[in-house]
Amino acid sequence: MQYIAGILLLASVLSGGYAMWTKIQLQAAESEIQGLTTELSAERANVAQLQDEIDLVAVQVGQFQEKIAQIEAERLTARKQVEYTRTLFNDHDFAKLMAAKPGLITNRMQKATDAVLTDLRSVTE
Repeated sequence: MQYIAGILLLASVLSGGYAMWTKIQLQAAESEIQGLTTELSAERANVAQLQDEIDLVAVQVGQFQEKIAQIEAERLTARKQVEYTRTLFNDHDFAKLMAAKPGLITNRMQKATDAVLTDLRSVTE
């Protein structure tokens, strides 16, 4: 009888120890799950923030591309104007014209200068 009581006592101590050890393991696992859940939430927030930044950069790149296209169009227009002006002035002999009609050139230059100065005054006022 003593042996049976001793075995029952030993079995109850062992089962209590096992239950305690299982409870500790469960608490450790729950703590690890909670930590991993927190990390997952933080990583999801980081991913969302990075996605927002990527979207912003994509919008900015699109705006820069539009601005570059606009500047390129303006450059082409300016180049055409330069070519037109070169063609126009290459076909004229201004020295010959000034020698033949000095008053005409002087009057045109004075009028153009006055127009430019008037524009400058109106812009600066």
